[in-house]
Amino acid sequence: MAERPSPEQLKNLPGAWYLRVSLDEASQDVTSQRENVKRWLGNHGLNVKKIHQYEDAAGYTPRHSPETRPAFQKLMDAVKAGLVKWVIVDHQNRIGGRDEWHFASLIHEFRIHHCQIWTIKGEHLSGDDALSFFQGGLTAGASKQELLSKAQGVLRGQKQKAKKGEWHGGYVTYGLDVVCLDRETNKEKWRIRWYGHFIRKKIYPDGRTEDYNGKANLPAVEDLKEKLVLQPGDPERVAVVKEIFETFATQSISTYQIAKKLNQTGVKPTYNDTWLGSHIVTILDNFAYIGLPAWNKQGGGEYLEDDGIEVKPVTMSKGRRERPRSAWVFPDKPVFDSIIPKKTWDIVREKRDGKERQKRAPKNSAIWLAGLVHCSNCGVRMRGQKRPNYVQFLCQTGDKKKFGKKDIKCLRNTVHHELIEKVVEEYLTEIDVAVETLFEANRTGDFGLLDSLQEEFNYTLMESQVHRKLMLFFINMNGGGDELDKLLKGKSLQKLKEEFYPKFIELYRKTFASSKSEKEKELRELEAKHDQLMVMIERFRGAPRALEKKMVELRKVESDIELTEKELVDLSEIATQHLAQLADLRDAIAAAKKSKGKDGGLRFKAEAIRKLIDRIDVYFEPTGKKYPQSVPLWIEVIPVAGAKVRYAVSE
Repeated sequence: MAERPSPEQLKNLPGAWYLRVSLDEASQDVTSQRENVKRWLGNHGLNVKKIHQYEDAAGYTPRHSPETRPAFQKLMDAVKAGLVKWVIVDHQNRIGGRDEWHFASLIHEFRIHHCQIWTIKGEHLSGDDALSFFQGGLTAGASKQELLSKAQGVLRGQKQKAKKGEWHGGYVTYGLDVVCLDRETNKEKWRIRWYGHFIRKKIYPDGRTEDYNGKANLPAVEDLKEKLVLQPGDPERVAVVKEIFETFATQSISTYQIAKKLNQTGVKPTYNDTWLGSHIVTILDNFAYIGLPAWNKQGGGEYLEDDGIEVKPVTMSKGRRERPRSAWVFPDKPVFDSIIPKKTWDIVREKRDGKERQKRAPKNSAIWLAGLVHCSNCGVRMRGQKRPNYVQFLCQTGDKKKFGKKDIKCLRNTVHHELIEKVVEEYLTEIDVAVETLFEANRTGDFGLLDSLQEEFNYTLMESQVHRKLMLFFINMNGGGDELDKLLKGKSLQKLKEEFYPKFIELYRKTFASSKSEKEKELRELEAKHDQLMVMIERFRGAPRALEKKMVELRKVESDIELTEKELVDLSEIATQHLAQLADLRDAIAAAKKSKGKDGGLRFKAEAIRKLIDRIDVYFEPTGKKYPQSVPLWIEVIPVAGAKVRYAVSE
């Protein structure tokens, strides 16, 4: 068996040390690492020249992305050039890596250039033996779990801060500043104003200023005593923002034209030399201008992300991960008075959001379902074609084969317009009955009516029943049980008719109002405890078992916060909204069924259908004949809201 290498064998070889401190390891300073490494070198009679003392000791030098660490990259250049044959670190975490496989790839890079990696504990991380490999992999795996645990807490902490209206980092939109406030008095201590990507000024209330230029160069904040929030900044910039909103709201003008006008007047944006239409879009769509800065608009986490439904591991992907608006997290209340008048904001929202959602009616009334029909195989919208004796939809992907395109999976997929029309009419009939039934069930509280619905429609609309049961539970748990018993008078909720519903809503609102202040106090106490635990965990350097105990305590607090937040949601408002949505849906169905005839009638029907149906997917199967064609197998209707419904295509 070959003898394991020892540090004494390194004496005649050029060596280096590597030290690293990241922002997530603030309690481990670089000085203690340096002393530990020097002690190890002295014990083994080794020395490292000054030019090979590599230290990532400032700024953001994260464990999971060595490619962003300047000193580590210089070390790798020296290793690849053959100038360094061994490296000493105080712990393998200094090398880092996202997980055990990433760590192994980094060690392999050292190995292929004949460079050894040692720790001050005598661990030979780049050794040929199986022990070195498994020890490194196990430690890297444990390191990943530690990072995942921390990421879970950090993500929750960011969400809680966002709900309180605290700034969570990122680009500061035009016209706003980042302001440091005292947590107790809410008094401003200073603010940061941006003049470029890395050009900033710290401005004190008395008018004094300090330059804070450079990447990631921001003043330190005492987390438990101070907080950062967005606030209106330079009055001249705020006036420009108001002008942008007012112009867009009152004129028929594009964002490009607004940008061009600003450039002509000499107004400069924060991060560029000239305005672009995309800059105007960003301003018009930013809720921060009404005091509600949103968090989680984009995904940027390395380990975990919140997609608005659940917290889940990040898949390996590059580029920005855009979030739907439903996943955004807003403050519970505005952090400052809106700088945009409500009427102006509402007009802009209607123009901007309506433009995104609107589906145009077709130019040709004979193909009135054009734009809705898609090929399920490729997902591409099918093109409408008017033939002498019929109208059809054709898969545009499969049609490319006639132009000599290769590697196209779709065949010549076609479906008659008449077949799609029949499916739409059948869907309208079924959804009409379902909506009328649910509207009556919501209005009267008689959820026994839902038993008659098909499963897909019941699934689509059963949220109302869930909310009603939660309201009952809330009343019973918060002191309204006796009054509820008097109201029920021995009847079951399923049997109650419409005279019950208004009284039930009134009782819920009364119970909700009486318990709200106590629930809010409980939530504040839980959030304060959560903040303290987060600070302890972020600075924790003890044994993994002790860290896990803190993580268990943190998860318990987070669970309590989530439950309390749910109890602070006024379910009566949701129930009322359901009724309003159902009424709108019922009106849209009536309009779609009423529209008949040709041209104008079909165009009107096309517009009504687009308020109900988001898209129609057609599934095909090959005919098996020599000519590469297929026939429809089934058709799936995907509504604007609710569950999709599938219809088999009869022979």
